[in-house]
Amino acid sequence: MKTNTPAFQFYPQDFLVGTAMLSAEETGAYIRLLCYQWTNDGLPNDKVILARIAGCDGNAIASIWDKFGICQDGKLRNARLESIRVKQNEYRAKQKANSEKRWKNEENGKVGIPMDIPSHQSGISQQASQNDALHSSSSYTNTLAKAIVLVSDNKSNDDAVGLPSHEEEKVEESKPKRKRQPKTIDAEWIADLKRHYPDIAIDSELGKMEAWCSANNREMTRKFVVGWLNRHKPTAPQPPKSEVPPEYDFSW
Repeated sequence: MKTNTPAFQFYPQDFLVGTAMLSAEETGAYIRLLCYQWTNDGLPNDKVILARIAGCDGNAIASIWDKFGICQDGKLRNARLESIRVKQNEYRAKQKANSEKRWKNEENGKVGIPMDIPSHQSGISQQASQNDALHSSSSYTNTLAKAIVLVSDNKSNDDAVGLPSHEEEKVEESKPKRKRQPKTIDAEWIADLKRHYPDIAIDSELGKMEAWCSANNREMTRKFVVGWLNRHKPTAPQPPKSEVPPEYDFSW
């Protein structure tokens, strides 16, 4: 039973248990033979040809020979892999039957879909229209109707409680927002700066800030002052020079 599916389910735990006694060469040969069986609906009953397919010598083929059985058509097949093929074919057949049944119900008019609107005029591709039709059902239509009723009810309730109209909302949006006023630099705040920056001459730096802001047309705010002080690097005190007594001689 051949299938057009290019892939099959792989179960790592089962595979590890089934190949625990095989070497790396034998395991690789086993995987190649499984892939060949899936693609070509079986393996030839010839150890020489199998060795060429698996890319190994005859010893590796002999180790995995018992994992394949001879079928009525004379080909070798792995029973587990063929059971997976059967499950895939059954699943695809079931999906196809459900799809045909759905389309048949739509053609009989059980689902209300406007079929007289050409796809090129409505701006929707034919494939998109089909996808919408696949997802259409009576429950979907009822849910959509309930959603429309809820929206309309919420709108009427909003009008009943006296929410502002569109004109009033526009007026509120057009009102200018209040600009936050910066805090003033007073003597109390300057004293607090001197406590937090004991290594910096605050009065001298404030004078430099005022001169810089005046030259650059900038406003001197608390944020500006703190940023200035954080970038300021106070000069580290120079260590006292140690005088070497004249009686010591370092020429040696």
